[in-house]
This record gives sequence, C-alpha cells and structure tokens, in this order.
Amino acid sequence: MVDPTGDGSSTPLVTCKYPDTALRLCFEFDDGKVTDGSQYHLTATTSNVGMTNRDNGKAAAVYWESDLDVGESPMLDITQSITFETFLYINAYPPFGAYTFIRNEGQYGMSIDASGKLRCYIGTQSADTSLTSLTRDIWHHFACAYDGTKLRIYVDGNAAKCGDLTNAIPTAGTQGTRVVDNLTAYMDDVRIYARALSGAEICSHADKTGCSASCE
Repeated sequence: MVDPTGDGSSTPLVTCKYPDTALRLCFEFDDGKVTDGSQYHLTATTSNVGMTNRDNGKAAAVYWESDLDVGESPMLDITQSITFETFLYINAYPPFGAYTFIRNEGQYGMSIDASGKLRCYIGTQSADTSLTSLTRDIWHHFACAYDGTKLRIYVDGNAAKCGDLTNAIPTAGTQGTRVVDNLTAYMDDVRIYARALSGAEICSHADKTGCSASCE
C-alpha cells in the first residue's frame, strides 16, 4: 500500500470494521486510543479524551473542554457525496446553543440542540429531525448522507428526515475536522465516507435490521 500521508507508515495501525474504498476517516476506539482505521490513517490531536465501554468494546468519553481534531486534509475535502456517522450517548442536552460533532467548518457537520433535535449540515444548508426529544441515557446511532441532491438523516438506522439540497459540498474550510466541539457525551464508531451510503448499509452500521428507508 502506498503511504498517502507521507508519514512513513505504509499501513494503518488498526483496521476499520467496515472497509470501503470511499472511507476517509474511521475512529472506532477499539484499541483504547484515538487511531484512524481508514487507509489514510490521519492523525488526530486530542486532549482530555477518556475511554468507556459500549457493548463489548471500547468507546470514547468526551467533555465540554475535550478536543479531538484532525488537521486540514484534502482527504476530508469531499465535494460530490458524503456520509458521516457515529454512535452517541448523551445524558443531558446542551444548556444553550448546540453540541456539534464531526464538524468540518463551513463544509459539513451535525449537531444536537437544547431540545434534542439532530441537525445535519452541508455548507450553509441543513436539515433537522422532526423529533422534539431524542431519548437520553442510551446509545443512538446518527448518520447524515448526502448524494448531491438530497440530504438524509438517520437515527438508529431509520430514515428520520430528508431535505432537498442543490449545492456541491464546499471545500473552503481551513480549520480541519473537529470530531468533538463543546460536546459532553460518550462517542463511538466515527466514520466519514466520500459517498452516500445506502439506507441498508446505515441500518447495518447501527446494528439494526428491518430499518425504515422512507422519510419526509
């Protein structure tokens, strides 16, 4: 394998459980560390990131002052279609504003607001769930998938909302990708793909079967 990052390492230190040629970033925390399991093995800068458990594996514990950032990289400047997903466990909604995560400033990201509403961003456009309150104190799987014309939001493998978008994904951001941004939660299986995953794929990644693919 050719080293795409020029850091002298020819293979990633860990392997993502869903290998895919479109996979650009993959933090699964199964090694008890923050290690990118994609073929690009991008480097993360971290501080105040702890570890917890989800099912039989490791997950990250992050806090309001935690940082988990990936520096500016062309691998994460995705222009045509994209999926970003994660498991998240929140025991309290933000007291004001929103918790944001998997955030590439001005390009794409997702957040949860003080009412428990999940929002996905593509550039300046966004879509949010019609749910008024996502259940706290349990693990949820969240995914945002954009195919160039429609942005789909998935909660626990089920399509929760669709929005029509018309613009290409911007690539003008210079701040890199912030996986954690003013977020207090447990987090697991953070992945970014340079394609729109199907509803069936997202359902599988959420550890579910028989998910609903229709949304409004």
